[in-house]
Amino acid sequence: MPWDAMAWDPPIHLGLFVHRVDDIAPGLYLFVRDPTKMGSLKRAMHPRFDWSTPPGCPPDLPLCMLEAGDARRLATQLSCHQGIAGDGAFSLAMFAEYQETLFEHGAWFYRRLFWEAGMVGQVLYLEAEAAGLRAAGIDLGDLRWLFPATAVLSNLVSNVPAVMLLLPHASHPLAGPILALSSTLAGNLLIVGSIANIIVVDQAAALGVRIGWREHARVGVPVTLATLAVAAAWLALRG
Repeated sequence: MPWDAMAWDPPIHLGLFVHRVDDIAPGLYLFVRDPTKMGSLKRAMHPRFDWSTPPGCPPDLPLCMLEAGDARRLATQLSCHQGIAGDGAFSLAMFAEYQETLFEHGAWFYRRLFWEAGMVGQVLYLEAEAAGLRAAGIDLGDLRWLFPATAVLSNLVSNVPAVMLLLPHASHPLAGPILALSSTLAGNLLIVGSIANIIVVDQAAALGVRIGWREHARVGVPVTLATLAVAAAWLALRG
């Protein structure tokens, strides 16, 4: 997965509740995306955790077994009592270096944590799709799914990263134009939908003009929904 695509040290780590995975014992695991944080993570967690390397795990993969055992009930409880978290092969949670990063960078960094968590989740969905697991039952080779998926993802991770994530998995001959059309129009929905929006808002603030989420949404939401609807209708007419 493209962990090295970001310009900062990752503050989001992955907790795994393994239930039914071949050659891996059931239990709690932690994938440390930044191995330099291993010491601080150990200090922050329960002292009884094992922190051992699972048998057969590649030496360069920072995956640690915290505790062996049946984690199905715990996974279900932590996933708002959704049965799929305990019934599936494994479930996943995310751990954020929350307090320290906010004190160091300020309240604005919460948005970056939120963005990174969304990016990690979407990469996992796409990797599952590429592996034929169909994580959400979405066929990205079908333009009827690719068009709305691009619009949604553009407002989670911004439109340029969305295209970068989706393009390798979009096999339709018109995937390129569809990605360009949907991501461009969807980028107007929210401020985070496009880096251009963020730049304009930042420059406006420097000149004393404040453009908040609500002010942007009053125009961005109706314009985006209208233009996406027109584009979807045009695509439907083209067959």
